[in-house]
Amino acid sequence: QLGAALPLAALVGPKTLVLHGGLFRAPPPKRARGGKNGGRKKKSSRGAPALVLGTLADLEAASKGGVDPDGEGTSQIAGDVLWSDPAPDVTGLVPNDNRGIGTMFGPDAVKEFMLTNEIALVLRSHEGPDAREDRPDLPSVQDGFCVDHDVKGVGKLCTVFSAPDYPQFVEEGEQRYNNQGAYVVLTAPGEFCDPAPRSFHAVKPRPKCQPYYDITVGGSDEEGPDGNLRVLHEPDDGGEGEYGSGKGEAQREEEIAEDDKEEEEDEGDEEGS
Repeated sequence: QLGAALPLAALVGPKTLVLHGGLFRAPPPKRARGGKNGGRKKKSSRGAPALVLGTLADLEAASKGGVDPDGEGTSQIAGDVLWSDPAPDVTGLVPNDNRGIGTMFGPDAVKEFMLTNEIALVLRSHEGPDAREDRPDLPSVQDGFCVDHDVKGVGKLCTVFSAPDYPQFVEEGEQRYNNQGAYVVLTAPGEFCDPAPRSFHAVKPRPKCQPYYDITVGGSDEEGPDGNLRVLHEPDDGGEGEYGSGKGEAQREEEIAEDDKEEEEDEGDEEGS
């Protein structure tokens, strides 16, 4: 219930955006009805269109996507906000194939987003020392904070990771990262866009507690579209419910199926012409 009441993102002061994952796409255009071929635009034979960067207005109007957004249909922006990652060698926005959901975005996309929306600082999290261990082209978050994209004269996109001695639960014999966590102090004289990170260590020995998932089963802790936790906590009210999704899962699945059917019809029309 607490999560349902929280927003997807927060604007701190006039120039700082705080979210979990990263930048997001503009919402897909609504399909027109009626007219030739039902008013539907044929798919381009040149492949998938380039991803279009979203705006703060798009974010403000977006659905929260339900209890666990899958990044499809009305939950596209929510999925991007939660799962996207920065990359130093990417131009614009590209699909996040590493995760199967969200986007990867380069410094040029950060610059465009900041200039368009008059933002000077984006604070995100989402990647701990384990994720950065597999991405040596990005700064380490071993101290809990790093600057991923520094756009000179425009602003910064930074990662803040607040879980020290990650991960919380490990199997016997496995090692934790012994990393520091961090939080960021924002002050009014700098319009809340000049981050001052504060790192901290975990309290040791760690308090004993039981994991909420089976740490011996791979994937049992995944909270993404394919994770087992999704089944345990899925709303079944078929409507907006307490999760603030705006639409029930069944209705969103019907929309996705309808879009797939229309795409197949478009492909048939294109082949026939």
